[in-house]
Amino acid sequence: MLLVVRCASALTADELLLVVSKNQPESQQLAEFYATARGVSAGRIAALDLPTGDDISFDAYERDVAAPLSEFLRDNKLEQKVKCLVTFYGVPLRIGARRVTSEDRDEINQLKQKHIDLQAS
Repeated sequence: MLLVVRCASALTADELLLVVSKNQPESQQLAEFYATARGVSAGRIAALDLPTGDDISFDAYERDVAAPLSEFLRDNKLEQKVKCLVTFYGVPLRIGARRVTSEDRDEINQLKQKHIDLQAS
């Protein structure tokens, strides 16, 4: 009996983006060491202006992490290449809960109504 095992392909260095905090020099140094050891191309370290500590509010995450990373990927034409973000010392670990606004509640109610209408038809 022949057993063929299909291994998942490992991420290549070209599929990585390293994320560091500008406010923690050790973060940048560690990422540079990692990039050299792993063969990550130059220009694959995104340095963000982040607060210190392990926690970040949802609003601060959207403003200080998600938006700058999206911009970095777009500006460097990496949107279709990067599959994994590698975070380093100084990047917050936990994102606070998102606050639901009145606009969000209105949209949720509209979607619920559309769902009910679709089920009825």
